[in-house]
Amino acid sequence: MKKNTLTLAQLIQHLIEMRVGDPRILSLQRTGREAYVLQDMGSLGRGLQDGIDSVSHVVVPSDINYGKIVLNEELREFLPKARQQFIMGTDMGPFVLHRQNNSYLNAPRTSEVDRSLLPELGKHGVRPLHVWYQGHPKVNPGSRVTIYKESDLRFFLEA
Repeated sequence: MKKNTLTLAQLIQHLIEMRVGDPRILSLQRTGREAYVLQDMGSLGRGLQDGIDSVSHVVVPSDINYGKIVLNEELREFLPKARQQFIMGTDMGPFVLHRQNNSYLNAPRTSEVDRSLLPELGKHGVRPLHVWYQGHPKVNPGSRVTIYKESDLRFFLEA
């Protein structure tokens, strides 16, 4: 992972130079009045460092049919506790998910979404995981997907 301390002007220039659809994941931390640390975490599937925790999941039919991710023991330990809402980033934008009864991940009802997470969803709003599966027609039962842990309440799903 590469860390750069940048001024605000340098940060803006770096972001301008990025192209739409750039697969890199960036972490930004403000360290002073006009000092920022930009951490380039690489491209998913191409160069992610070992320091990022991840878990593979084999897709089962009910994942796709019901728009969820069935949890095994490894995922239960990796993800937040039951009913705790969190952000799952994807190449299709972020999703709000929660663990339902220790058995699967799905999107909470719109009326139950933690309002503090809404700004992170941006234009995408609250949506079911069906949307992600529909956008990835090559993900079938038996396919492997990977979930990366960015922080305690932020993850990234990769086909």
